[in-house]
Amino acid sequence: MPATACEVKVLAHSQVAPGIRLLAALEPGDTLLLTGPSGNGFDAAAAAGRIAVVGGGITTGADALEFIMAGAAAVQVGTANFMDPRAGGRITAEIGQWMDRHGVKTLDEIRGCVRM
Repeated sequence: MPATACEVKVLAHSQVAPGIRLLAALEPGDTLLLTGPSGNGFDAAAAAGRIAVVGGGITTGADALEFIMAGAAAVQVGTANFMDPRAGGRITAEIGQWMDRHGVKTLDEIRGCVRM
């Protein structure tokens, strides 16, 4: 993982969402109860032994990258599609542009790189 990718992230964002702060405070063995909308869920058993971080509310590539750097295995672009039908493609392009600028080849290189 390129150190500069995480350093840029930490310098670029001075505020952290309250939910991320709560996740960061968890210790190994802590219990995390997950609930969500009545849409498609995920197989919690498949995530046994690790915390599954899935981000929603994504409207920009920076939003998606923030969740990925916090450890998200997936991000969801939902409501943004109502505001901008091209949101998915735009967000994907923004992620790719950021990765190119920072020499990141795969998202796995930066997934979970932010430590609080």
